[in-house]
Amino acid sequence: MREVLVSLASLVLGLAGVERCMAGKLQAGLGLLLASAAVFHLLLRPASESTAASNDTDRSQWIEIGLVAALLVFFRFFRMVPPGMWGDDAINGLLAFDIIDGEIHSPFELVKHSHSYFHAISNYLIAASFEVFGASLGSLRLPGVLLGCVAGLGVYGIARQLFGPAVAVIAGILIASAPSQIAHAKTLVQIIFGTTLLIIAVYLFVRGTRRQQSKWIVLSAVPLALTIYTYHSAKIAPLIMAPLLLADLRRRGGFKRTALFAGLFLICLAPAIHSYWHQPEALTGRIRAVSALESADNKVGLSKSILPTLGIFHFRQGPVRYHWFGPGHDPALTWIAAAFVLSGMIESLRRLRQPAHQLLLLWFVVGMIPALFSSEAPRAYRAFLATPPLYIWAAMPLAVMWTTAQVGGLRLALRGIVVAALCGTLVYDYNYYFHRAYTFPASRWLLGERIVELARIVRDAGDGWTGYNMTPTFNSDYESLRLLGRMWNLELHDTPSMHAALNLATLPKKGAIFLSAPGSHVAIKALAQTFTDTRLERRWDPEPQMWWGGAFWPFEKEEKRHEPVIAATHVPRKSLEEQRRSPAALPVQVRCYDGEEIREWRELFPFYGFWPDTFTKASTCHWSAGLRVPEKGRRTLHIESKPAVRVMLNGRKFDLRRPLPPGDHAIAFATSKPRKRIVLRVRWKNEHGHWEIIPPAAWLPRSELANRTGANGPHPRPFQRPIAPNKGGKKARP
Repeated sequence: MREVLVSLASLVLGLAGVERCMAGKLQAGLGLLLASAAVFHLLLRPASESTAASNDTDRSQWIEIGLVAALLVFFRFFRMVPPGMWGDDAINGLLAFDIIDGEIHSPFELVKHSHSYFHAISNYLIAASFEVFGASLGSLRLPGVLLGCVAGLGVYGIARQLFGPAVAVIAGILIASAPSQIAHAKTLVQIIFGTTLLIIAVYLFVRGTRRQQSKWIVLSAVPLALTIYTYHSAKIAPLIMAPLLLADLRRRGGFKRTALFAGLFLICLAPAIHSYWHQPEALTGRIRAVSALESADNKVGLSKSILPTLGIFHFRQGPVRYHWFGPGHDPALTWIAAAFVLSGMIESLRRLRQPAHQLLLLWFVVGMIPALFSSEAPRAYRAFLATPPLYIWAAMPLAVMWTTAQVGGLRLALRGIVVAALCGTLVYDYNYYFHRAYTFPASRWLLGERIVELARIVRDAGDGWTGYNMTPTFNSDYESLRLLGRMWNLELHDTPSMHAALNLATLPKKGAIFLSAPGSHVAIKALAQTFTDTRLERRWDPEPQMWWGGAFWPFEKEEKRHEPVIAATHVPRKSLEEQRRSPAALPVQVRCYDGEEIREWRELFPFYGFWPDTFTKASTCHWSAGLRVPEKGRRTLHIESKPAVRVMLNGRKFDLRRPLPPGDHAIAFATSKPRKRIVLRVRWKNEHGHWEIIPPAAWLPRSELANRTGANGPHPRPFQRPIAPNKGGKKARP
């Protein structure tokens, strides 16, 4: 009975410590976790040596492998395509197309990847998937998913060779359903590839050592060397094998094996040495850019990176704004693994003289180096190399509970605790990743779900429809849209202004789909009202949800969204042609001067996005129109512009800190510096006190304003010439 009570006490204290850490009470949480480990080691651990290695080869091993493999396959293949597509994911797909097109000629070729240079070896896996299964979001993720399955089986194999079947099966179950492991497998092929290669290398080495088969020890040099060709943090993976190599040197024939190992390792490393010798910045540039040691004050830089990184596993996996692989304020480890990992780590510290425990400790320490020395900490993916030992450590106490009592009801009670803990972990991890993380708004935003949804709208419309992007945060040349355009054969263009939308240079075959993300939906609604025979489509994020048990782990409160994540106006070609033949009476007069000629046109309302070049040349511009301010609500004006603009209301300079008086007014905006890319978004607070872009209905043509009575104040004289700098450098006044 003592063993049952001790096991329950250790479990309860561990779970309480995890809960306190999640709540931000780190001191209390760490104290409870240490108490859990103390109870386990002082009262239960001496009763059994359950972690002794087992060499049994009976059918039970195949049952174990089947169970772990089934869980790995389910959790990685079920809903294999997560919401959205991270930019790095898209770059991998584009590089795979470059391989297919013959632009990349070798897996050892260095290719530009976002802010870094990587070898193309992992992109060859995606290219092969595209060739066999066709280019799709599923085939893009397939290599990482398969690698994740191999990594899980490798962890099971390592644990079985070193610590026996009980630890191996439990570690395999924990890593199979771990949300952070699943997310990395589906999102970042370079990272999961490097970690999987290391796991394979360690497994081959351990297997060869245990069975006295030198060929496996020597062959482990190949996957170990290939880690150099993957993610930056995996390039230090060879250091993890040091205790195994040193221990093997003392065995019979160890020197010969080590020499063969080193020779094969250097042969596989030769292409990397050659590429980095000729392009050293590919190795050092990105590392220096994100190193905390590059800080002006190294101690401050390290303190800011080390402390948050140590909290990744129990407190928070990333910055509050960036929710990398699930809600960022949640830890990278879920309940049971987080509750027992400290007990297992203490067990390895107790047995530090044994090579197996030295391996786990060094693996964790070396794997944490990239994250600890990161100036952008905390970053869970930079600590990913360190995660495999965590599941072995978490399995050790549970394995002790499983094997402590050999007979009678005590054995059933202890094993019941273990089974309940593992079943609860599987249910919760499924619930967490496929429901909580998939529906969390910030996670969907970071993974670019709205970008994918934007492309889906164009794809679903069918051939002959062209998408015109009016979003203020990304352009049609963004890597995700480029990849989706290639995959789905889409035609996408940028539309920087309402004028460009109403005057398309080339009419599409069937029609135009004007697309927007939050911040420019008002432009889409305005186009739906301007053209005839249009269809307005809007798509929202799902409500954050839990399949079961959400009350036990509530979401962090976020501001409720009042607008869809994507809006689209479908305009058939016939309506586009009618708009060209008989343009509407547009209220905003625009005049621009590019140093050579003056151009004039009319706008529905002043709206210019961020990404596309608005003009072919640097220009100075001004806009003039009437503005109708409702009586209801206190309207405060806010101008978002690049370059800065001057605002005139009824012919006088207007102070944006003052509220707009109700009624009809003459308003004008004028740029003060020439630029090719002009951003202009005019907002006010609506009657509910929320900021919104001033709707088209509030803008009046100047002619209508001049003929109306009751307009407040004198009307400004018309602009006779565009605003341009004087020769002496002073700005001309309108």
